[in-house]
This record gives sequence, structure tokens and C-alpha cells, in this order.
Amino acid sequence: MGEYKVWVDQEGRIRARIVGEHDKLDAENIINEINELIKRDQKNSKILIDMTDTGRPSSHARKLHANNMKKLSKSIKKAALYGASAMNRVMANFIIKASGMGEKVKYFNTEKEAILWLKK
Repeated sequence: MGEYKVWVDQEGRIRARIVGEHDKLDAENIINEINELIKRDQKNSKILIDMTDTGRPSSHARKLHANNMKKLSKSIKKAALYGASAMNRVMANFIIKASGMGEKVKYFNTEKEAILWLKK
């Protein structure tokens, strides 16, 4: 349904870019790719997610993302999500609150802000 890309960048961060709306199957695929990267190298526990062009995820997709964040709470040092739209902020805040990860996950308007926080 939607498009996405998951990779490890030059700084060793796990990155994901999600474009358009995504459903349960898309969420499962994104989650599986991120989890596989975390399993391969436990040091890559900082995640940066670009939601700039993300559309509305299905309710199943939102729940899957939140549940996965809960499961990974001990494996992730920090996760930063970014994108300037109000809709993305609402979706991200739902996932952050539902994950129960508190200060480990934050939402930012820009990539620059997100990267600066991950580096702290």
C-alpha cells in the first residue's frame, strides 16, 4: 500500500522512511526489517524515523508499531521520529504514549533536531 525504506546510515543509526498511507502488512514489514537490524548489531539501538511524507496508518498499523516499541524497550537506547505535519505529530504521540517508553522516544519537527537529540 505505502512505500518505505529501512537502512543503517553512516553514523550507525537505524533509519526508516515511510511514505504514504500504510496498513497492517506494511507495518509488519517495516517492523521486521527494523527488528532484524537490531538483532544483527545490538549497538545500532538508535532509531531515526522520517515521517515527513507519511500518510495515515491504519489503526492496526499504529497498534503494531506501539506494541513493537514496547517489546524493544530494552534494546533501543533512543528513537526519534520527525516530520512537520500536525497529523504526524498526533500519530507519533499515540505510538510514543502507547509504547510506554517515556523519554526514550521523542517527536521532532525536523531531521536536524532529531539527530541532535539522538547524539546526546
